[in-house]
Amino acid sequence: MHYSPDSIIFNLTAVHIMPLWILYIIGVRAFLLSTGMQLVYLHMFYKYRILDTLLNMSPELYMKRILFATTFAVILNTSLIFGIQYDIKKAHQEVEAERGKKSELERQKTFLLSFSHEIRNLINTMTGSVQLSLLEHIPQKVQDLLHNSEICGELLLHLVNNILDTGKVEIGELEVNPTPKVVSETLEKVWSICSQLIKSKKLSGQMRIQTKLPRLLKIDSYRLMQILMNMIGNSIKFTDSGSIGINIDWLEGETQVTDESFEPAPFDEIDEGVFEKRMTTDLLSKNILFFDLKSSKIKKESFTDSDKTEKGVLKIIVSDTGSGIPQDKIPLLFSKFGQVNTDPMKRKMGTGLGLFITKQLVVKMGGEIRVFSKEKKGTVMIICIPTESVKDTAQKVLTIEAFTSLAETKSLQAMIVDDAQFNQVVLKSILTKIGVQVRAIASNGRESIEKFISSIAQEQPINIITMDIEMPVMDGKEAVQKIRKLEMKHKLKPCLIIIVSANCSESEIAECTGIDHETGLMKANYFLKKPASMNDLFGIIQSQFLNGSLNSTYDN
Repeated sequence: MHYSPDSIIFNLTAVHIMPLWILYIIGVRAFLLSTGMQLVYLHMFYKYRILDTLLNMSPELYMKRILFATTFAVILNTSLIFGIQYDIKKAHQEVEAERGKKSELERQKTFLLSFSHEIRNLINTMTGSVQLSLLEHIPQKVQDLLHNSEICGELLLHLVNNILDTGKVEIGELEVNPTPKVVSETLEKVWSICSQLIKSKKLSGQMRIQTKLPRLLKIDSYRLMQILMNMIGNSIKFTDSGSIGINIDWLEGETQVTDESFEPAPFDEIDEGVFEKRMTTDLLSKNILFFDLKSSKIKKESFTDSDKTEKGVLKIIVSDTGSGIPQDKIPLLFSKFGQVNTDPMKRKMGTGLGLFITKQLVVKMGGEIRVFSKEKKGTVMIICIPTESVKDTAQKVLTIEAFTSLAETKSLQAMIVDDAQFNQVVLKSILTKIGVQVRAIASNGRESIEKFISSIAQEQPINIITMDIEMPVMDGKEAVQKIRKLEMKHKLKPCLIIIVSANCSESEIAECTGIDHETGLMKANYFLKKPASMNDLFGIIQSQFLNGSLNSTYDN
């Protein structure tokens, strides 16, 4: 049977209008039923009175009464109709407003992803180039300049993250992804950046870490670094003289954050000085690691290796000797674009987003943040985050030089898939530096499939693939699926596929990694957020090939 376009449109329209006609019919039936019941009621109880009144009423008066009743009924029905129309119009406006809101949220989400992709690509190229340059034999003065550039790149990325996350809060997309991480690496990176900022303001500073802190914690290290950078950066900005102090404590056995988690309270009027005395006592403790402005390297073996999973609370204390904050202004710290300093010059510092994002993240991680301040004395911020230690299965770690020799012995072959030429250059340099031979470079997913098939034909299968997601012709996710199917078809060992992308939402990561439930095949093995550091890439490749994780073949 043939349907013309006009008939299809008519049928579709009829389907959408039909429910309204049904509502009208139900409404008319209800009205008629109600009217009928009223007439029955009048007939049963007022029949004789009505007849007597009509027989004794003059025709003129009878007509006046009929006209009055009719007019009243018309006015009443018109009012009801207008009332119904008003309600329907208002409901329609609410539906349209909700539809517009959803559309706006989608536009914001698309903008954030596009903006994030472009910015992170540029930062990835910049920081990657700086890291590679620092490995070359160059004069110390040039090394210092490159190191400053690296720090500026980290700060730029931090600023971009705060701006992007503010948008994510607005659309309800702010995410936290706790995974087992070596916390000391995050702390070391934060201190290496912040110690330089403290030096630049000619302040003194120190970081204290309890040695009972587990080496591995189930936490989002990316978010933890963001929180620390926001807190410490805020203290540095508003401290003109004195010192900045960072304490990292582990409250063993605590399953949730309580008031006791924040004790002793700084600036306690009842017991003044308890907090300061504790800081002084820490100096004599053998269970505290100290890092001043001259030392930023953390001995990872100094921390506790857990042989089982145990719950606890990670406690972070950031103190400064700044001007302090009035008590009534403290809640403003966590508002968007909040600025509590009255000094016009100070108000120009920062975006007012750091602590707003910090609180959102801490709450998302199940923790709590409190601020203690005293004017002309300083401010102390304390964050408590419930988490758990992870059983330590530390594996052998080689230096880049030692691994380079091993990679060359194993003849590791790699393919880089990225549509940005700058990223291709940086990734090729990193892989070559650690002894991995870059066999192919592709600018889109389809090209990567062709080059992967070519490597199979030449009986020199690729071992490692770095894959971008957003690319023309074919995106990275589809390319990974096709590569896995080719591996299964030719019974090849699964290659190590590392997604290196600027799309960093947790939903995106989940789509790219793990097991594909439809095919039962592995997706990508790892997801690295741009800017991906050389150490991150090196650590993944080393863990997979040094410990023989990728040995299996696909069965029939």
